[in-house]
Amino acid sequence: TELSAEVHTLTAHAPLRYSEIPGKMFSVLMRTSEKGNLRIEAAILSSQPVSDVFPTSIGYIENIDLNHRHIHVFDNQSRHLVAMMDAASNVVIGSFVQFLPIIPKESKFKSAIILRTLSDEEGPEAFGYRKARVTYVDNDKGYLSWELLPGEPPIIETGTTAPSYTKGYLNLQSTNTHHLTPNTEFSLIVYLKRGKDGRKRPHVVKVKTI
Repeated sequence: TELSAEVHTLTAHAPLRYSEIPGKMFSVLMRTSEKGNLRIEAAILSSQPVSDVFPTSIGYIENIDLNHRHIHVFDNQSRHLVAMMDAASNVVIGSFVQFLPIIPKESKFKSAIILRTLSDEEGPEAFGYRKARVTYVDNDKGYLSWELLPGEPPIIETGTTAPSYTKGYLNLQSTNTHHLTPNTEFSLIVYLKRGKDGRKRPHVVKVKTI
């Protein structure tokens, strides 16, 4: 449930800079405005970590929009979320992060509060690899096709029923997979991403040999 508040309400009892507010948890006193909206009347900063109360997720930093100061995050449920740069200045494209997903009940816009950046070893394992098999390689055109191994669930965005994929393609150069041959089994980090044509397709960002 989304509530609104004047910024000074959140900083009245805690000397926080504006950039320090995202990711913090407060005990709040609420009231209903004249327009019928719930507002925060008073707030006290909690010492309890937000990750102890709300479920967190693991995400991959796909892009950073410097013009809008947005960080675009995809999680292993193929959800696309947006975090603000002011609250997470140390992330770079390709980072894996632990974040708090904020999914409004009445809006399609999903936002994220980045809690911490994961190491290069911890991040991919926490995000979760999927096992796949190479089905075709075209060295001249620079791509290969793959399919998930039996037992791996289809790639689909949580909360939806379509599109649903068990197969996809890889660029041999961008994913450093030129050494793979047909029937080779490997692991990949993949999620659904919307293309320029508006369709969502499997997007692979990391692979490793099994």
